[in-house]
Amino acid sequence: MQLTGAVQKGPFLLGTTVSVSPLDASGKPTGQVFLTQPTTDLGDFRVDFAVSGLVSLEAPDLDGDAFRDLVVAAESGGDGDDGGIYLLRGKAGGGFTALGRIPGVTAARRVATGDFDGDDVPDVAALLGEENQGKPIGDVQLGIFRGDGTGTFTELGRFVLGLSQDLTLPRRLTVLQRPRAVVLLPVGDTLRVFGLGEGGKVVETQRLRVLGNVDDVFSTPLTSGGLDAFVVQQTRTLADGSALRGWSTFVVK
Repeated sequence: MQLTGAVQKGPFLLGTTVSVSPLDASGKPTGQVFLTQPTTDLGDFRVDFAVSGLVSLEAPDLDGDAFRDLVVAAESGGDGDDGGIYLLRGKAGGGFTALGRIPGVTAARRVATGDFDGDDVPDVAALLGEENQGKPIGDVQLGIFRGDGTGTFTELGRFVLGLSQDLTLPRRLTVLQRPRAVVLLPVGDTLRVFGLGEGGKVVETQRLRVLGNVDDVFSTPLTSGGLDAFVVQQTRTLADGSALRGWSTFVVK
């Protein structure tokens, strides 16, 4: 992943060295240092930010500046670290600068954003845990992290999902926003719904059974009445072994 930026003050001659250090959520250096050189005498520079194993990406406006930012779930952040959720701030010219990462998070598999606590600021939901070829290894958790509007996040809590080891992890986390955000998590033939309960705890609020296996979930606003809805893509295996694929639509009241 490539980040661009510009060093303030100067002059900065071509051939000099610029060091870039990511900060954690409290504004302290993480200890990582990326070295690069200016590409112009105005201080413009580029950093090739190694993020391997990228598995999920969201593009909300985290800080209210009208530019899309990036929330990235990755298996590895390069330089031997164990991955997590990385945050990048969008710029007017279409580039991004590193904001750091959400502290205390490793092995992030899926991310989604929404306003879970009703303060009109994007929060982050993430599926956390190890996997092998799409199958969960050990405990997989759903975590929700509160945003403060500046690109900084604090953990609200986690919910241990208790997934069977023979199930395939969902392709995505789907978020419905009205009136407060909830996460839709397909697991086998069941759609599990999560949100924030009393005291800001992550709680499971509902389970919906569908006919067949849930393959994917898509949120969609209905034009009539402004209601939120979601479409479930499902596959049912028939007696002769053939597969029948269909879709069901649910409306949020």
